[in-house]
Amino acid sequence: MSYITIPNLICFTKIGTKSFEQSKISKLIVDIKIPIVLPIKDDKIDNTVDYEAVANFALSWSKSKSYNLLETYIYELATELKKSFKLDSVIIKVQKTYAINLQSHVEIDITI
Repeated sequence: MSYITIPNLICFTKIGTKSFEQSKISKLIVDIKIPIVLPIKDDKIDNTVDYEAVANFALSWSKSKSYNLLETYIYELATELKKSFKLDSVIIKVQKTYAINLQSHVEIDITI
């Protein structure tokens, strides 16, 4: 299986269950992985996934949203990407930095 991978996409959104989290914009690090079939029959963008369009969609979509849970954010992003780009499946990993008191991050993965 081959993939188009968009790693370390920096998205900004309001996310968190605490009031101080909802009052500020949070930085999320998003990895998007889309299965593709190779070889491509013609060397044209119409025969594959436009990864720039996918990245721009994720950036603008994230900026326009507000969530309590990272789980809801990642599920809805995956669902919107599948629908908007007519994808058979998509794999997404999201990291929220400083999500716990250890100045670390939390990650969530989804495949749909």
